[in-house]
Amino acid sequence: MKKVFLALVAVVAIGTSTAFAQKAIGLRFGSGSLSGAEISYQQAMGGINRLEGDLGFSFGDHHSYISATGIYQWKWSIVNNLDWYAGVGASLGLYMHEYADDGFSLGIGGQIGIEYDFSSHGVPLNVSIDARPMWNFINYGGFNWNACLSVRYLF
Repeated sequence: MKKVFLALVAVVAIGTSTAFAQKAIGLRFGSGSLSGAEISYQQAMGGINRLEGDLGFSFGDHHSYISATGIYQWKWSIVNNLDWYAGVGASLGLYMHEYADDGFSLGIGGQIGIEYDFSSHGVPLNVSIDARPMWNFINYGGFNWNACLSVRYLF
C-alpha cells in the first residue's frame, strides 16, 4: 500500500510540474484605439488552457493610459508549432487626459490570435498576432480594441 501511495504521489507531482512548466514573458506591441505596449506573461494551466497577464501603457500627445489585463485562454493546434487561441478576461485601466477628467475604467472582453512557437527549432521564443476587443463599462465607457504583435521568451 505504501508503494502504491508513493507511486501515486510521484505521478501527481510529475504531472503537476509538467502542466505548469511552460511560461512565457515578453512584449505586446499594439495598434488600434489602445495603442502602446504591454509587458506580457503567460502561464500554462495544463492541457489547452493558460492564463495571460499584461501590464500596458500608452502615452499620446493629449492622454496617457496604464492598464492591467487578465485573459483566460484556450489554445488549439493548427499544424506543428502553429496554434490559434481565444480567451475571455477583464481589464482595469487608469486614464490621464489633458482635456478631460482623469479616471479609471473597468472592462471585459476577449482575445483571439495565432502564434508560432520556435522552441522545436532550438529558439525559446513564440511570436503571435492577436486582436483584443474590450468593452469598458465603468468610466470611459464604450468599445476599445487593439491588434498586437507579441514576442515572448519561453521558459
